[in-house]
Amino acid sequence: MASSIHAVYDHLRTPFKREVPVLQGSYENGGEWEQAGLYKCCFIEAEGRYWMFYNAKDKAEWPWTEETGLAVSVDLMHWERYAGPGGFEPVMRVQLDSFYSHYLSDPHIRLDSRLSKYNRLYHFYCACRPAKHGDGAKIAEGDGEFRCIALRTSSPIDE
Repeated sequence: MASSIHAVYDHLRTPFKREVPVLQGSYENGGEWEQAGLYKCCFIEAEGRYWMFYNAKDKAEWPWTEETGLAVSVDLMHWERYAGPGGFEPVMRVQLDSFYSHYLSDPHIRLDSRLSKYNRLYHFYCACRPAKHGDGAKIAEGDGEFRCIALRTSSPIDE
């Protein structure tokens, strides 16, 4: 047992071998909302496929917007982005005048089938909006930001 764990550890320390990214921002393959970069992804396996939730931003200069996208794969190497009615679009968008008016970033997804008759997705993420008077935790970036960890679920928790 220890030797196989050691072999995996040594293998992960070797240089990255894949020549091309599995997913990247581009005008040909993605939406305008993700043109300045993709980062911080996580994935789950469900229904015979892999579901990757990833963070992306729309522009390199501040102020930018960060939202959460979705791509699906059957082999972890070839991914197809979620295409909504408007083309490639985020599955979670910022909303003005909310605690997530700038960012919906750093996704962490958990699939839980124990609590109801239907599987439920729990999506924990970093949310950000301009700071307001009285905010306990704020940073000085831009005009000041309030950041928090937020939760969305695929079905109401009160079921």
